[in-house]
Amino acid sequence: MHILYFEFSQETNSFNPLLCDLQSFHNWTYREGQDVLTGVDPSIPVETTGMAAAVREAGATLVPSIAMWSQSMGPVTAEAVDLLLDRVQATYVSMDRVDGVFAALHGGTQDTREDDTCGYILQKVRQMVGPDVVIAAAYDMHANITPTILENSDVCCGYQTYPHVDPYETGYRAAKLGLMKIQNRRAFVNAAVRLPMILPCAGYNSQEGILHEVLEVGHEYVRQGTLLDFTVFQMQPWLDVGSAGTTIVAVGTDAAEAAACARKMALQLFNGRKSCWPKLKTVDETIDLALDGATAKPVILANTGDSPNGGAVGDNVTVLQRLLERKAPLRFATIVRDGPAVEKAFSVGVGGETEFSLGAAYNHCGQTPALVRGVVRSLHDGKYIMEGPYSRGLPQYIGKAAVISIGTYDVMVCHFPANTGDPQIYRHFGIEPKLYDLVEVKANTSFRLPFSAFASCFCTVDVPGCVGVSDLKSLPYHRIPRPFYPFDEMDDYTVGEAVCYE
Repeated sequence: MHILYFEFSQETNSFNPLLCDLQSFHNWTYREGQDVLTGVDPSIPVETTGMAAAVREAGATLVPSIAMWSQSMGPVTAEAVDLLLDRVQATYVSMDRVDGVFAALHGGTQDTREDDTCGYILQKVRQMVGPDVVIAAAYDMHANITPTILENSDVCCGYQTYPHVDPYETGYRAAKLGLMKIQNRRAFVNAAVRLPMILPCAGYNSQEGILHEVLEVGHEYVRQGTLLDFTVFQMQPWLDVGSAGTTIVAVGTDAAEAAACARKMALQLFNGRKSCWPKLKTVDETIDLALDGATAKPVILANTGDSPNGGAVGDNVTVLQRLLERKAPLRFATIVRDGPAVEKAFSVGVGGETEFSLGAAYNHCGQTPALVRGVVRSLHDGKYIMEGPYSRGLPQYIGKAAVISIGTYDVMVCHFPANTGDPQIYRHFGIEPKLYDLVEVKANTSFRLPFSAFASCFCTVDVPGCVGVSDLKSLPYHRIPRPFYPFDEMDDYTVGEAVCYE
């Protein structure tokens, strides 16, 4: 078996004003040809290594084409999508035989031309390879799995954990199913139920609550042999597209059974939708908790609205401004996207003291910069290795970075923050979060596993002026279809039957 492989991963926040262009992919991951495989350490648990392992075990040949991965941000430029498809086609033409096309996609991607970017890519690939070549893809749990995606692919597998700790396993699952489909085109069917709803990412996880309960039902179906695989796709909630929806995909050998399982899980999830809203604290309540000093462990202020992992800009400084106004005697750490501040810090040099304008450099949703006098504590090239468990060992690059100290407040400024839920984005640059009273973590849920080892408590805060807030009703959605939860209560909605895709 000969398998063509490519990767295209970017999670879009429609409200982020910064477009994701080709340079964005070059800043994070851009590889062609054999570098797609050799550029990733086989021990790093990501989709690429999972798929490669499954293909290797089957004695098949994996032919890499292109890998493009970018940190979450605004819509992708159509130019980047066209480049991807051009490289995939060039690889396809160069191969004497193609039995399958395997891909690692995010799924929650929008571009400047298409609302359903991954559906568009798969449609073009299907036209390229014809009806007989198996197309298998691994996705993030926050993918927007549309009918176009399901109609143009044979395998649709997504993460089963949130915080995400199973990219490798997801790639492996998708490849195993793809290989099975190559050997027997009637091996299984995909049954899918679409729900007209989105939920805030800070309001659920796979360890407890309704998402955990639905996942356990799916796992039990697999243990019993009723299903081969399943995914509960909770669409990236800051994606303002007409094709929006939550999708449950069940994979089984019997179409009727798979359809029944998919509908049961969809019904359970929809009925539990109102339990998926996080309990929010204000900035002041969280500062007061840190001031209380009941524990030597840090309080984690989860600024979910400014999470770069969710496509927000990362330049909000509301918490820093409030601490300065209150003159709060705390050791505080935060990270801010601010290229001009980084460059100024480099011009001043380590130990230099000067005036800085911090934050509000890109997102102007009612916020203002913090005008401070600070000391440049350290300067960095912006390269670090992730601690995990998500993608443990994966190299990261956030552009040049600097740590600026304003009394007992340490601000790490960088060009483009990424994976802000990983402690190494602080630790590597000389900020040890365990030694602070209050740490602002710009993430929704990814931080909970690594930070729980030393934090006293987590406070989820909807910070004003952000584009990824949990209060979804406060954002300017224009394209979401209606009726749609949470914009409509949907109490009388009847969950539809599953659609089977063979």
